Amino acid sequence: MTGVNLERSEGVVSGRFGVAGDRDGFKLSGSASFLGSDGGGGRLAIDGTDLALQNAKMTVELTESAVKVSGSADGSLGGTIAVVADLNLQKFLQGDFTLDALMDASFDGTSLKFDRFAFAEKIRLANPAARAGEPAFFEATSPTTGTLSGEVRLAGSVGEPVIQGGLTGQNLNVTLPPAFPEGGGSGELAINPRFDNFRLEALPGSQLNVSLVNMRLNGATVLNGSLSALEIRAPFTVESGSLTLPSSRVNLEEGTVLVTSGFGGEARAEIDLSGWTVVTARRSGGEYQTYRLNLQVQGNLLNPEGVRINGTSDPPDLSIEEIRAIVGQRDFIESLIGSALGTDRSQLTGSIFSLAIPTLTQGWTTSLARALDLDYLALDYNPFDGAIARGGREMSRGLYLEASRQITQQGNDPLKFELRLSYRPPSRDPFLSRARFNISTTETLPWKVGVTWTTRF
Repeated sequence: MTGVNLERSEGVVSGRFGVAGDRDGFKLSGSASFLGSDGGGGRLAIDGTDLALQNAKMTVELTESAVKVSGSADGSLGGTIAVVADLNLQKFLQGDFTLDALMDASFDGTSLKFDRFAFAEKIRLANPAARAGEPAFFEATSPTTGTLSGEVRLAGSVGEPVIQGGLTGQNLNVTLPPAFPEGGGSGELAINPRFDNFRLEALPGSQLNVSLVNMRLNGATVLNGSLSALEIRAPFTVESGSLTLPSSRVNLEEGTVLVTSGFGGEARAEIDLSGWTVVTARRSGGEYQTYRLNLQVQGNLLNPEGVRINGTSDPPDLSIEEIRAIVGQRDFIESLIGSALGTDRSQLTGSIFSLAIPTLTQGWTTSLARALDLDYLALDYNPFDGAIARGGREMSRGLYLEASRQITQQGNDPLKFELRLSYRPPSRDPFLSRARFNISTTETLPWKVGVTWTTRF
């Protein structure tokens, strides 16, 4: 049975069919059913997937020139599915016993209904233009999960079925493949479905995982055109999410995503998102400054090199070039090259450690910061103090609580630490907005109060 995995399926097919007529035409009669071995529902496993239908019942009736199918089943993960199909074979049965006549058989009143049908399957896209050594399929790393409700209607013919209706997804968690097939067809398809404003709606709270981005969003995808020339338009509203950059994690607040694709053209996922991140950057004099970066991220997610970042800093003494360097790690590469040009091996080793340690530990510290509800957590290194752990959280707008602690003792000096509460007035005044008021305690001072003011030259 095409499309059915017989090894994982279980049930009994029984029935009787008859054909009567002469050279001028034939008439069909009879019926068949699929049930479980105990008379209840059987099990149908879909080939090439993990999907299995339980408590499956199906009947097929032949009435002169039509085939009528009806059935229902429960999903193995929950929910139900029901099918009603009516296929008119009149042209084929009137003596035109050709493949073209069979392909012209028409659908009438055919539909597939889903009611909270749960699924968990990896998205797998064929790559018909694959060359030698290239994959025949692009497969997502994780399964797409959720529940579907709605109706898929079929019209047209067997050779060119028209797909209408729509499905609504709830609790969707969609993971797309890391790459998409390039344009280039595989010739004419024997069966070439055509979508007629077929709608796939993602309810609020749906999750989309694309390359460097995880987003909670909602919206609808509309499919039009034949499978050999499919047009996809999917505008979504972003509710929240995160964007992973080389040296920081951007918290997404709002924006839009527009996914478009056409056969023979480039698939795109255009984003226009607002977000923020908190970073700690080494400034002049070896001191560290914590910044809130308000970012605008635009570009095609399916081409990370095309993602553009603009933004402002708080305090506002960072230029856009410095912001891009901090979130994009341009300073890492430039500093490493600069160190390599020197002749002092120990200085080069110290520079490599000071640049590499925050980067190599970013994945672990980001996960731990999220678990501890911190805006940032970083492991830093410098040749004088060794390894230093730093973390902080914005308590309210402009109010930061930050801490740093030396990991290992250097010589006979006590372990260094600092706990600091700082406040920057949320003002647009060019002077006041650069001021920050601090109160802190260290390993040598029970408390200290300070005021800092920064500017760019």
